[in-house]
Amino acid sequence: MDEGVQLIDLADVVKTAPASLRRQAPAPHPAPNAATDAVVLVLDSRIPGFRAESALGSVLGPPGSDPALLSFVQSRIDAGSAVPSVATTAQALRRTDLDRDWLGGVLRKRARGLLYVGHVSGARREGGQSEDGALHLSCGAETEGLAEPVRTHRPLSAKDLLLGTLPLRPTGSRVRGSGPRRRASPSSAAKAAAISGSPNRLAWRQR
Repeated sequence: MDEGVQLIDLADVVKTAPASLRRQAPAPHPAPNAATDAVVLVLDSRIPGFRAESALGSVLGPPGSDPALLSFVQSRIDAGSAVPSVATTAQALRRTDLDRDWLGGVLRKRARGLLYVGHVSGARREGGQSEDGALHLSCGAETEGLAEPVRTHRPLSAKDLLLGTLPLRPTGSRVRGSGPRRRASPSSAAKAAAISGSPNRLAWRQR
């Protein structure tokens, strides 16, 4: 390449979804009720085999560290639309029962939305496969899934979402996860899952 000439001067690089992906027909919307008005809260759930101060420990830190989040959670509790049903904000944090089986069950009831605050792992740089990006729920190693176990825990990978293991509400889910840096973008596979029949809007944020 000549000196002073950059690749951007010679080629257009386009990143888009594979042509083989086809969006599934949307399911009919049920009549509004308590289940469809619910907001599913997965907030800093405990991960089997990891203490609060460990690599996959608490992302929110001591109680009260995020007043804006706590205020939102309390508003959903007061409205009676929080899932799981809890009486106080503290009861929604650091739970041990929020695994993929539970989450799949509540999402099949067509809840209005999902808020996930917890760990998100990107794909390894040398692998470059964004479908290996994963959420970390309270799933034990014995849980069925496509990701390899980490100690006594099995992550929920974007590949599980792509293959329809976990249904997501078509109106959208917000995913916010921890992570020191970007590697292979986990959002690529998450967006592919969105096109093929999961949410129209999936915010997969790794911080």
